[in-house]
Amino acid sequence: MSNTHLIIALVGVLALAFSFERLTGRRQGLIAWLPVTLTGAVIGWFLSTRVFQTALVQDFDWVLWAWGAALVVALLYTAMRSKR
Repeated sequence: MSNTHLIIALVGVLALAFSFERLTGRRQGLIAWLPVTLTGAVIGWFLSTRVFQTALVQDFDWVLWAWGAALVVALLYTAMRSKR
């Protein structure tokens, strides 16, 4: 895993957290969205490299998996959270 891939993945996750914080009606803050998207990114990395073995850690493919899983987890969090 090169440092460039890790930085690109973290910047993408940060951008996703920031966009979800702005797009949703509630202003929970970036601190509330970062753990959600980071958890999704770790799940995506684990699924792509360890479970399905579709990407190597040296390839860029795991970054795409991490972004996709972070997006799915953020969407699930938005759908399942309390509306009060």
